[in-house]
Amino acid sequence: MELAEAAAREGCPRVVVVGGDGTVSEAVDGLLRATGGAPSEVELGIVPAGTGGDLARTLGIPRKIDAALLCAARGRAQRIDVGRVRFTGNAGDIEERHFVNVADAGLGGETVERVESLKRLPGTLAYLLGSLVAIARHRSRPVRIWIEGAAPFRLDAGVVALANGRTFGGGMRIAPRSDPADGALDLVAMPYLTPLRALGLLAKVYSGTALDDSRVIWRRVAGVTLEPLDGGEVLLDVDGEQPGRLPATFEVLPKALIERV
Repeated sequence: MELAEAAAREGCPRVVVVGGDGTVSEAVDGLLRATGGAPSEVELGIVPAGTGGDLARTLGIPRKIDAALLCAARGRAQRIDVGRVRFTGNAGDIEERHFVNVADAGLGGETVERVESLKRLPGTLAYLLGSLVAIARHRSRPVRIWIEGAAPFRLDAGVVALANGRTFGGGMRIAPRSDPADGALDLVAMPYLTPLRALGLLAKVYSGTALDDSRVIWRRVAGVTLEPLDGGEVLLDVDGEQPGRLPATFEVLPKALIERV
């Protein structure tokens, strides 16, 4: 974050990030901190080298280093949206971060905790194993969901995701209809299920058909607030990192970033 912010303030026209979604997210934090939250004019290139690399999947950036570097150097420049989330940090303070791919609450936050010990494995395998362990240990997490302009509702949540990209967790197709340049986030809310039923829904997530399941809520939104109910702790996953927990407020910053693809 500090390196990207310094580059932006010094007038650097392009920043190239080598890493995964969490590293990209930190760089975007720096670029937007340099502008005070206004759209950045610094172009961002990505060379995927992390565990998940899901934003690169959505944008069509190749995994091979030479090809990704070519995109960063000569690729087409396009503006994409960025998400912003205010939440309760792990130390108990209110924090703010940007995300470019997916932020979610519930099972995703618990999965990220498991994946930290599995990062020597290939990304897709690490997230699959982390998901299986998290599903086996997951308990119902009741939350109140406030969609901007609508009445709040309660959900015994498995996972509630706000997606700018289409996949998370190393290729899980959580929001296959998402467009990172449409000025909205895709809200995908899945209820708490028993482990066996959750595995069935996980298979639909991998195949990209979960949005057709009647148990899944899907909306395009500009802003959402999630509040924990009944005193439960609900963990966050922000671009593959676990920085805190609910309550949290999410909003979209349209066309805030220039990406080289």
